[in-house]
Amino acid sequence: MFLKNENKERPIMDCVFCKDDISEQAFLESDHFRCIYNKAPILPGHSMIITKEHVQSMLDLDDAKRSELMRLSTRAAKVITDVFNADAFNWTVQDRPPAGQTVAHFHLHIIPRRNGDLPNPGDWYPQLEKYYDQTNTHSEERPSLTQDELREVAMKIRKQI
Repeated sequence: MFLKNENKERPIMDCVFCKDDISEQAFLESDHFRCIYNKAPILPGHSMIITKEHVQSMLDLDDAKRSELMRLSTRAAKVITDVFNADAFNWTVQDRPPAGQTVAHFHLHIIPRRNGDLPNPGDWYPQLEKYYDQTNTHSEERPSLTQDELREVAMKIRKQI
């Protein structure tokens, strides 16, 4: 559900990325962003960069924060491609509902890729859409990790950093 938040720095408690326990999934951070492991990864290593403050759109970030985002995202892509022995990665943002954004909190997906991991290189996007059903709630087509599993993966990645 997309909620209006006039004060972009105040968390919205209905937002999954504003909840306190999200930091347990984190393995890299900067002043304004954290990199978390995806609860329902498309492929091993699927992670996201999220804002620490509730911001819906990348267009709401100032120049300094966009630069910080690029630095952290680049570092995260290097780390997860190394940890998960990937050959490449997809890096994507769906910014606002018409672009496919399903959680109204800015997030950038980083999906490590290997040759032949999916039938076609672009098949990651239909897999990403499978996380939500028509009511924008979790779908069983992509199984979710438990909080313990998320913590374990985040610790594994942190140990490699």
